[in-house]
Amino acid sequence: MTAFDGGMSYVFRCLGHFGKLAQKEGAEILKKYYSPILKERMWDFPFTHKTTTLTDLHALFEKLGNGKKNITPIQNTALSQAMVALRESQMIRKNIVALKEERVPFAQWILMSFLGILLIVTLSAIPSYGDLVVSLFKGAFAAITVFILIILRQLDHLEFFEGVMGENSANDVLSIIKGER
Repeated sequence: MTAFDGGMSYVFRCLGHFGKLAQKEGAEILKKYYSPILKERMWDFPFTHKTTTLTDLHALFEKLGNGKKNITPIQNTALSQAMVALRESQMIRKNIVALKEERVPFAQWILMSFLGILLIVTLSAIPSYGDLVVSLFKGAFAAITVFILIILRQLDHLEFFEGVMGENSANDVLSIIKGER
Protein backbone atom coordinates (compact mmCIF):
# COMPACT_ATOMS: atom_id res chain seq x y z
CA MET A 1 0.00 0.00 0.00
CA THR A 2 2.86 2.37 0.72
CA ALA A 3 4.30 1.75 -2.77
CA PHE A 4 0.91 2.63 -4.25
CA ASP A 5 0.71 5.78 -2.12
CA GLY A 6 4.24 6.72 -3.17
CA GLY A 7 3.19 6.45 -6.79
CA MET A 8 0.19 8.67 -6.16
CA SER A 9 2.28 11.36 -4.47
CA TYR A 10 4.75 11.19 -7.38
CA VAL A 11 1.92 11.60 -9.90
CA PHE A 12 0.66 14.61 -7.93
CA ARG A 13 4.12 16.19 -8.04
CA CYS A 14 4.31 15.56 -11.80
CA LEU A 15 1.06 17.47 -12.21
CA GLY A 16 2.85 20.51 -10.77
CA HIS A 17 4.72 20.84 -14.09
CA PHE A 18 1.39 21.56 -15.80
CA GLY A 19 0.35 24.42 -13.54
CA LYS A 20 -1.77 25.03 -10.46
CA LEU A 21 -5.06 24.20 -12.20
CA ALA A 22 -3.86 20.75 -13.28
CA GLN A 23 -2.46 20.06 -9.83
CA LYS A 24 -5.75 21.17 -8.28
CA GLU A 25 -7.68 18.75 -10.50
CA GLY A 26 -5.29 15.96 -9.52
CA ALA A 27 -5.67 16.90 -5.85
CA GLU A 28 -9.45 16.53 -6.11
CA ILE A 29 -9.09 13.07 -7.65
CA LEU A 30 -6.69 11.99 -4.89
CA LYS A 31 -8.81 13.48 -2.10
CA LYS A 32 -11.81 11.56 -3.43
CA TYR A 33 -9.63 8.44 -3.30
CA TYR A 34 -8.17 8.94 0.20
CA SER A 35 -11.25 10.31 2.00
CA PRO A 36 -13.07 6.98 2.39
CA ILE A 37 -9.83 5.28 3.42
CA LEU A 38 -9.32 7.62 6.37
CA LYS A 39 -13.02 7.97 7.17
CA GLU A 40 -13.73 4.23 7.26
CA ARG A 41 -10.24 3.34 8.59
CA MET A 42 -10.16 0.59 5.99
CA TRP A 43 -6.70 0.71 4.45
CA ASP A 44 -7.63 -1.78 1.77
CA PHE A 45 -10.87 0.06 0.84
CA PRO A 46 -9.80 1.03 -2.70
CA PHE A 47 -8.63 -2.51 -3.39
CA THR A 48 -11.91 -4.10 -2.29
CA HIS A 49 -14.28 -1.43 -3.66
CA LYS A 50 -14.55 0.01 -7.16
CA THR A 51 -12.63 3.25 -7.67
CA THR A 52 -11.89 5.35 -10.74
CA THR A 53 -8.75 7.01 -9.42
CA LEU A 54 -6.29 5.58 -11.93
CA THR A 55 -8.73 6.06 -14.81
CA ASP A 56 -9.39 9.66 -13.76
CA LEU A 57 -5.66 10.40 -13.50
CA HIS A 58 -5.05 8.84 -16.94
CA ALA A 59 -7.82 11.02 -18.39
CA LEU A 60 -6.34 14.10 -16.76
CA PHE A 61 -2.89 13.44 -18.21
CA GLU A 62 -4.40 12.66 -21.59
CA LYS A 63 -6.19 16.01 -21.49
CA LEU A 64 -2.97 17.77 -20.49
CA GLY A 65 -0.78 16.23 -23.19
CA ASN A 66 -3.13 15.37 -26.02
CA GLY A 67 -2.59 17.47 -29.13
CA LYS A 68 -0.60 20.22 -27.44
CA LYS A 69 2.25 21.52 -29.56
CA ASN A 70 3.67 23.82 -26.89
CA ILE A 71 4.50 21.12 -24.38
CA THR A 72 7.87 21.81 -22.77
CA PRO A 73 10.58 19.15 -22.41
CA ILE A 74 10.04 19.00 -18.63
CA GLN A 75 6.30 18.56 -19.14
CA ASN A 76 6.98 15.80 -21.66
CA THR A 77 9.27 14.04 -19.17
CA ALA A 78 6.76 14.53 -16.34
CA LEU A 79 3.99 13.14 -18.52
CA SER A 80 6.05 10.07 -19.44
CA GLN A 81 7.13 9.42 -15.86
CA ALA A 82 3.61 9.92 -14.53
CA MET A 83 2.30 7.36 -17.02
CA VAL A 84 4.97 4.91 -15.84
CA ALA A 85 3.95 5.58 -12.21
CA LEU A 86 0.29 5.00 -13.11
CA ARG A 87 1.20 1.72 -14.82
CA GLU A 88 3.17 0.60 -11.77
CA SER A 89 0.33 1.67 -9.47
CA GLN A 90 -2.08 -0.43 -11.53
CA MET A 91 0.23 -3.43 -11.19
CA ILE A 92 0.51 -2.86 -7.42
CA ARG A 93 -3.28 -2.59 -7.20
CA LYS A 94 -3.73 -5.88 -9.06
CA ASN A 95 -1.19 -7.60 -6.79
CA ILE A 96 -3.01 -6.41 -3.67
CA VAL A 97 -6.37 -7.49 -5.09
CA ALA A 98 -4.89 -10.93 -5.85
CA LEU A 99 -3.42 -11.10 -2.35
CA LYS A 100 -6.83 -10.27 -0.85
CA GLU A 101 -8.35 -13.13 -2.86
CA GLU A 102 -5.84 -15.66 -1.52
CA ARG A 103 -7.38 -15.84 1.92
CA VAL A 104 -7.73 -18.94 4.01
CA PRO A 105 -11.22 -20.38 3.40
CA PHE A 106 -13.73 -20.34 6.26
CA ALA A 107 -13.76 -24.14 6.52
CA GLN A 108 -10.01 -24.16 7.10
CA TRP A 109 -10.40 -21.53 9.83
CA ILE A 110 -12.92 -23.80 11.54
CA LEU A 111 -10.47 -26.70 11.26
CA MET A 112 -7.55 -24.64 12.64
CA SER A 113 -9.70 -23.37 15.52
CA PHE A 114 -10.91 -26.89 16.30
CA LEU A 115 -7.32 -28.19 16.30
CA GLY A 116 -6.20 -25.31 18.54
CA ILE A 117 -9.00 -26.02 21.01
CA LEU A 118 -8.23 -29.75 20.87
CA LEU A 119 -4.56 -29.02 21.58
CA ILE A 120 -5.42 -26.85 24.59
CA VAL A 121 -7.93 -29.39 25.96
CA THR A 122 -5.43 -32.23 25.52
CA LEU A 123 -2.76 -30.20 27.26
CA SER A 124 -5.16 -29.45 30.11
CA ALA A 125 -5.63 -33.18 30.67
CA ILE A 126 -1.98 -33.53 31.70
CA PRO A 127 -1.91 -33.65 35.49
CA SER A 128 -0.02 -30.76 37.03
CA TYR A 129 -1.61 -30.40 40.46
CA GLY A 130 1.02 -29.08 42.83
CA ASP A 131 3.70 -28.71 40.15
CA LEU A 132 4.16 -25.00 39.49
CA VAL A 133 6.61 -25.36 36.58
CA VAL A 134 4.36 -27.74 34.62
CA SER A 135 1.36 -25.48 35.26
CA LEU A 136 3.28 -22.46 33.96
CA PHE A 137 4.34 -24.35 30.83
CA LYS A 138 0.77 -25.47 30.20
CA GLY A 139 -0.51 -21.90 30.55
CA ALA A 140 2.23 -20.52 28.32
CA PHE A 141 1.59 -23.17 25.66
CA ALA A 142 -2.16 -22.46 25.68
CA ALA A 143 -1.56 -18.70 25.41
CA ILE A 144 0.91 -19.21 22.54
CA THR A 145 -1.61 -21.37 20.69
CA VAL A 146 -4.28 -18.66 20.98
CA PHE A 147 -1.82 -15.91 19.94
CA ILE A 148 -0.71 -17.90 16.90
CA LEU A 149 -4.32 -18.23 15.76
CA ILE A 150 -4.87 -14.49 16.26
CA ILE A 151 -1.70 -13.57 14.35
CA LEU A 152 -2.59 -15.95 11.51
CA ARG A 153 -5.99 -14.30 11.22
CA GLN A 154 -4.43 -10.83 11.12
CA LEU A 155 -1.96 -11.91 8.44
CA ASP A 156 -4.73 -13.57 6.46
CA HIS A 157 -6.85 -10.41 6.54
CA LEU A 158 -3.84 -8.14 5.79
CA GLU A 159 -4.35 -6.38 9.11
CA PHE A 160 -0.91 -6.89 10.62
CA PHE A 161 0.48 -3.34 11.01
CA GLU A 162 -1.93 -2.02 8.37
CA GLY A 163 -3.38 0.61 10.68
CA VAL A 164 -0.02 2.16 11.40
CA MET A 165 1.37 1.97 7.87
CA GLY A 166 -1.88 2.57 6.00
CA GLU A 167 -2.91 5.62 7.98
CA ASN A 168 0.54 7.21 7.97
CA SER A 169 0.95 6.59 4.25
CA ALA A 170 -2.47 8.01 3.37
CA ASN A 171 -1.93 11.05 5.58
CA ASP A 172 1.48 11.60 3.98
CA VAL A 173 -0.08 11.84 0.51
CA LEU A 174 -2.71 14.28 1.77
CA SER A 175 0.04 16.35 3.44
CA ILE A 176 1.82 16.58 0.09
CA ILE A 177 -1.41 17.72 -1.56
CA LYS A 178 -1.90 20.39 1.10
CA GLY A 179 1.67 21.59 0.54
CA GLU A 180 2.87 20.64 4.01
CA ARG A 181 5.64 18.41 2.59
